[in-house]
Amino acid sequence: IGFAMVGLPSPVVFGVLSSIVSLVPMVGTALVWIPAVGVLLIQERLWASVFLLVWSLALVGTIDN
Repeated sequence: IGFAMVGLPSPVVFGVLSSIVSLVPMVGTALVWIPAVGVLLIQERLWASVFLLVWSLALVGTIDN
């Protein structure tokens, strides 16, 4: 949902990848959302990248762990 909210290209692909790597202990979804934040920063979308970072740390990180 967060990937689509910030307008990331291919949010479904990022979501599926997050689902798969969430099985990796400790780093799981960070393997996907850190590069996603990087993509947004490269596209110079600062607020979208900040939102995705906070969303991922606060919501996804809490649910995943």
